[in-house]
Amino acid sequence: TTGKALVLDRMVLQRFKSDGSLESTHTVTGVGKLASKHYFVMGDGQPGAAPIDYSYSPEDDNLGEFTAGVGGLALLCQGREIDRIMYGTDGGLAKPTEGRSLSFDGGVAPDGFLNDRVDWWCSAGDYFDGFNIGTPGAANVLCGFATCDDAGVARDVVAPGVGDLFVSEVMANPSGTDDGKEWLEVYVASDSALDLNGLSITTSSASGTSPKTAQVSAAECVRVEPHTYVVIAAASDPAVNGHVAADAVAPGLEFSASGAKIVLAHGRATIDEALIGDATDGKSASLDPLKFDGTQNDAAEAFCTASTTGMFDGAGTPGATNDLCGDGCYDVGVPRATVPPNAGGLVVTEVYPDPTGTDNAREWVELYVAQGPVDLNGVKLISTASSATTKTITSGTCLRVEQGTFVVVGGENVSLDQVTASAIISGFSLPNSSTVTQASIDVKVGELLVDSMIYPLPAIQGKSYALTTAVLDATGNNNATNWCWSSVVHAPFTGTGSPGVANDTCP
Repeated sequence: TTGKALVLDRMVLQRFKSDGSLESTHTVTGVGKLASKHYFVMGDGQPGAAPIDYSYSPEDDNLGEFTAGVGGLALLCQGREIDRIMYGTDGGLAKPTEGRSLSFDGGVAPDGFLNDRVDWWCSAGDYFDGFNIGTPGAANVLCGFATCDDAGVARDVVAPGVGDLFVSEVMANPSGTDDGKEWLEVYVASDSALDLNGLSITTSSASGTSPKTAQVSAAECVRVEPHTYVVIAAASDPAVNGHVAADAVAPGLEFSASGAKIVLAHGRATIDEALIGDATDGKSASLDPLKFDGTQNDAAEAFCTASTTGMFDGAGTPGATNDLCGDGCYDVGVPRATVPPNAGGLVVTEVYPDPTGTDNAREWVELYVAQGPVDLNGVKLISTASSATTKTITSGTCLRVEQGTFVVVGGENVSLDQVTASAIISGFSLPNSSTVTQASIDVKVGELLVDSMIYPLPAIQGKSYALTTAVLDATGNNNATNWCWSSVVHAPFTGTGSPGVANDTCP
C-alpha cells in the first residue's frame, strides 16, 4: 500500500486454528521486492502456475493448507504483526463458501485497519480458472458493502440500523421444487432511504439449529425507499423464482419448512429477528397488519397463511400490503380491529325471500343498527327452513355502519332490482317455499346470537316481509303480529318493500 517497493523476504506467515492458537508458520524467501500498488499471490501450490506467484508449502517450512471452515492468517515482519484475519469465528469474517474467495470490498482502499471491518468482506469476483471465483493478483471487485455503484458513481453505502427493517412475509415452502423460489419480504420502517447492500439473512430451524446465511452483495446500490415493502429473493429471474418481482437478490436464500428463525443483520448489528411456524405448501407466512412491527414478529403467532393469489405462482402479497390474519379490516387503508355488534346490536327488520321471476341471488335482508357504530365484517346470516345455510360477510375493507341506520345485505345481483347493499355475499339466498310453514334467520358473530326472526312460508313473490315501523328492537321483532307483507313500493326498488329506509306501518 506504500508509495515505494517493499522487500518481502523474511516476512513471516502464521496460520491459526479455530481457537486462535498458532498452527504453523512459514518464512518468505527468494522473492525480493514487491512494487508499490501491486498484488502478490501466495498459495499452496506450484509457483508460477496461475494464479500463484509463490508457494508457502515447500517440503521444508511448510505453512500447510487452510481449513475450509474456521481459521486465520497473520503477516509479521521483524517479529511485529502487520495484519491478521480470522474467518468462520465469532467476530471474524464469514465462513468461506466453497469455490469462492473471501474478498475485501474493492470500493475501499486496501488498508490493514479498514479490513478489520468484517462487514466489508464478501464472496465476489469472477471465475479465474473456470471453476473458482475470486480476483487473485488484481484489484478486488465492489462488494457493495462499504461503497456501491450509484448510476456509475461510487458512493458510501447507507446501511440500515437496528429496527430500520423487519421481516413481514416469508415464502418458505414454494410449490414444487424449492430451488431459487424462496423469498422474504421486509418492511422499511426507516424514515429515510437506505441501501440493502451487505444485508445478511441468517435462517435456521425454529430452535436456531442448522443456520444458513445469504447476503445481498450487489455492486450496484440496492436503494430502498422509506415505508415500502421490499422483496429479497434467492434468484432474480422471474422464470426461476416463481414469477416474483425481486427488489434484491441473496443467492442461496432458503428456509426450513418446519418453522424458521430469521435474523437480519448488517455487519455485527442485528437489524431484526423473526420467527415463523410450519410452512404451508405454496403459500407465504404473512405478518398480521395488526401486529406489524419488528417486535411482534418475534412470535410465530403474529404470522398467518396468506390467501391472496394472482401476484405470482402461489398465495401471498410480495411487495404489497399483507392479508389480515384474524378479526381485522382496513379502514381507509389503515388496518384496525373490527368492532362486532353485541347481542341486539343488529335487528332484522325486513327480508325479501322471493323476487319476481328467477331469484338469481337477488334476495336480501335489511338490518337496523340499534347500537353503533359497528362493523359488518364477520357477521353470519343463518337461514333455516328444512335445512340450515350459513353465509358470512367477509371483506378486507371495514364495513362500518352507523347507529340508527338501515343496512341491506344481499346476493351479488341485488342491484338488478335497484337495491343498494352495504354488504354483498356471493350466492346469498333465502328459503321461499318448503314443506314446512316457516323459515328463520339468525344473525351471529362467532357463537354470539345477535338477533333472530321467523317469516312464514311460502313467501309472496315480489314482496318483502317487513317489521312495522314502530318496532326496532330484537325483542319486538320476535312477535309475529309486528310483521306483515309489504304493500307499498319505495322507488327505485322495483319490488314491493323499503330496502335501506324505514319501513311502513303494518295494518
